[in-house]
Amino acid sequence: MKANGLLENLHRMCNTDLNNLARNQYCDEAIQVWLANYGHLQARYYLAENANLCDRAVEILKKGKSNIAKLSMIQTGRINDEEEIRKLYHRCKGKVSAWVIRCSFVKNEWWTYSDGMTVRKNSDTPGDVLEDIYRSFRDGSLGYSAYLASDIATHRNCTLKLSIMISQESNPRAKLAGQQALVRISKEGMARTG
Repeated sequence: MKANGLLENLHRMCNTDLNNLARNQYCDEAIQVWLANYGHLQARYYLAENANLCDRAVEILKKGKSNIAKLSMIQTGRINDEEEIRKLYHRCKGKVSAWVIRCSFVKNEWWTYSDGMTVRKNSDTPGDVLEDIYRSFRDGSLGYSAYLASDIATHRNCTLKLSIMISQESNPRAKLAGQQALVRISKEGMARTG
């Protein structure tokens, strides 16, 4: 009698079961690949957020149509090529919410802290994209937030130009973060040259 394995029975599972498998960090590669290929949309979103996503599933999700799955992989660090991030930003700008833009390209609150410890660095968003996000928020097209300004200032790819702009904010939180970024960037510049 043949044993029924998990992989052979994925097609019989309900969406809740598939979602739970997609979230499971111990899910093996064959199941992740099956979910990336055949899972319903929400299961693919959860799979994209999985910190232990295998490379084959990443490639399948990258080739898919869902920008939200791709944005989730920026949040988790699975998409870290600056040019790829830049293209995704311009493709999604104006089509997704300000919250999604902030969480995907600047700082994802859901991935930042776990039991008080940092588990994920900021995204690998290039400085020119951060500048465009800041300008979009400042001009009101995405809605302004002092938290966003301070999160951009603390991002490791914050540019000198951007830190100067943020340091001139009227909001004390944003202004302080901008000033601290200006000091950090200046020190990094001096360390590289000296």
